[in-house]
Amino acid sequence: RFVSLLQTDPDMNVRAAAATALGRFVLLGEIEDIDRDIAQVAEEALLQTCQQHDQPLEVHRRALESLAFSGLKEVIPLIQEASQHESIKMQASAIFAMGRNGDARWASNINAALHHTDPEICFEATRAAGEMALVRAVPRLSKLAHSRDREIKEMAIWSLGEIGGNEAQQALFEL
Repeated sequence: RFVSLLQTDPDMNVRAAAATALGRFVLLGEIEDIDRDIAQVAEEALLQTCQQHDQPLEVHRRALESLAFSGLKEVIPLIQEASQHESIKMQASAIFAMGRNGDARWASNINAALHHTDPEICFEATRAAGEMALVRAVPRLSKLAHSRDREIKEMAIWSLGEIGGNEAQQALFEL
């Protein structure tokens, strides 16, 4: 049903929501909690959506974020391409996708994005640092935990908890 909605629904918001929903099937397929054939149907639909350049930005973003769980070889270049996109929103989705993808190659991108001036990029980098347990990010996350932006602050606290270790623990105790 989600694949059908992604591919045929006339409402862009419905297609974007379907792309988001398909991410769960990709993840469950990767961790082998569902039949691989079901996950593959979700992956193929999301990949096709990411490769269609006429898709609305919001649909493309959500498809990339969901596909990021996949181990398909096409995912890395799609994330790289999105990180260079002219839209800040697509760049934010690329950072989000890096965290979901979990490949160590993204660590330097995420660490750099923690210093970005755009709050959406910084927020997504903060989340990605926690998802990937980037120990090198702890000093910057400790500073972000004092941010005036409540969402960034809360995400920095969550990420410090995810990363753990003495330095992260000390930063949390200080808060």
